[in-house]
Amino acid sequence: MLESKGVSVNTVNMFVKTKFNSRFDEWISSLPPKSRNIHSKRIIPGLWYPSYDAIVAPTEKVIDMFYNGDKIASWEMGQFNASVTLTRIYSLFIKIATPEFLIKRTAAIMHTFYRPAKAEALKNKKGAILRITEFGEPNYLLELGIGGFIERALEICGCKFVKIEIKKSLAKGDNCTEYMGTWE
Repeated sequence: MLESKGVSVNTVNMFVKTKFNSRFDEWISSLPPKSRNIHSKRIIPGLWYPSYDAIVAPTEKVIDMFYNGDKIASWEMGQFNASVTLTRIYSLFIKIATPEFLIKRTAAIMHTFYRPAKAEALKNKKGAILRITEFGEPNYLLELGIGGFIERALEICGCKFVKIEIKKSLAKGDNCTEYMGTWE
């Protein structure tokens, strides 16, 4: 079973409250029981939560209720997560980090936000590649969220014209999930 750290889970609630506050209670009520139980209580940043119940099912509801079925919602939620965590908690770090270091660090700390998870960073002449080789229960919505997170993280780092592409996907049967990042 894949688990997610509470800090990531909490940004799901924050996203809905920020973007769709008038419908937050409706969103909570629409969640499956396990997800509703997680999101209707205080989410502890340092605790581990089952990823499906804490992030995937709630994201599916966001997609259905607010995005007319468009999975771009998951990408935007990842961007929001980066905006919240990297401009508050890690703001000093992100301002002095190079893009290459940021990708390497993301790979190195992936296991602190998801378990089990294993990732590596690879240099590329056009940018960098983040390759996830182990990810508990792969899920495309989580992969999209991570892509959005990386994109916004690079923007916060000062990169321009950031482009993140998912070249391979564990959720789609590949042997890894691979994000190709380019920027100026």
